[in-house]
Amino acid sequence: MGTDLERESGNWLSDTNQLFSKKGANRLEWLVNQTPRSSHWVFPGGTVTINLFEAASYCFVNGQFLATMVLGLSYIEHTLAGLFVAAGRREMENAGVEVLAREATSLALLKQKDFDIIKEAAMKRDAKFPMRRSVGLEATENQTIDEDEQESAVYEEDGRKVMQVVIRLLDKKMV
Repeated sequence: MGTDLERESGNWLSDTNQLFSKKGANRLEWLVNQTPRSSHWVFPGGTVTINLFEAASYCFVNGQFLATMVLGLSYIEHTLAGLFVAAGRREMENAGVEVLAREATSLALLKQKDFDIIKEAAMKRDAKFPMRRSVGLEATENQTIDEDEQESAVYEEDGRKVMQVVIRLLDKKMV
């Protein structure tokens, strides 16, 4: 017989799984449909980028949209840095995601639309992590009021946009 804590955590997991299973299945189907078909993918940056891709995908499917944004941006950052360093651009090794994305856009590795998504997502990420309070008009709290949306819906859309860039970048690196 389990403890109260074990019963409560079991109920919480069961309730959470039931709540997210249909939405998660829909997000998984969307992700699979977006992901390029290939028997081999190249991940510049090695195992770190593989783990970031998997973690961002997992978080998106499971409705952890802030984590999706953070991990997706980190995947983009590591991938672009890996590409630049492999091309002899050592000065880009420690550059931030916005600098890397701007340079990748100027070299046509990314489209302007992708750069805009990365810049917006990075701004939202920086407003939340580390624990800094965003007071600007771009704050998610303000966006939810302006657009009459729940905060989770805004984060889901942001996470979806970031995953689209992640997938497009992955698609460019297929073998």
